[in-house]
Amino acid sequence: MPFITNENVQIWTLYATVIISVIGFFFNTLSLWQTKRATEDMAKPYINVYVDVYAVKSQQRVYVFKNFGQTPAYIQNIEIDGELDELNSKYRFQSLVGNMIAPGQKLTSYIHSDYKGSIVLKITYKDNKKRSYTDQFTLDTGLAADMLYTINESNKSDEVPTAIRQSTMALLRDLR
Repeated sequence: MPFITNENVQIWTLYATVIISVIGFFFNTLSLWQTKRATEDMAKPYINVYVDVYAVKSQQRVYVFKNFGQTPAYIQNIEIDGELDELNSKYRFQSLVGNMIAPGQKLTSYIHSDYKGSIVLKITYKDNKKRSYTDQFTLDTGLAADMLYTINESNKSDEVPTAIRQSTMALLRDLR
């Protein structure tokens, strides 16, 4: 039966210290990697495309392209599966390709009032570090077809209160 000597205790203490240090180094490296990844995710652009509905004098619908991220998004490509309304079918949002959407910036395109279709839009964009992202959205323009709204105004549409209300509603719509 071996005796426990001071030398054996020192050797086992050294082993335990090395093992604890290696485990600590591993967890520290893992934590730094997760922090770096979380910081990059928070800083990247997030382009979202959706249908928005608002009422000023009548109910209107728009396609919205918005960058919810913290860095600019450089649009590389936009593909559309389905038929757009007569107003948007000519250009198919191609003026955005090759351009940048700033953080928080929102671009809209009016949807013809008679159009009730649905499309699938695929958008590819890059960030400042040339990393590429591709997102796909199903856009249903019938989003608020059964939603009701009211307009309280007098019979005279050229009155000052009507103009003030319409201006206020337009400002509120654009500030959203």
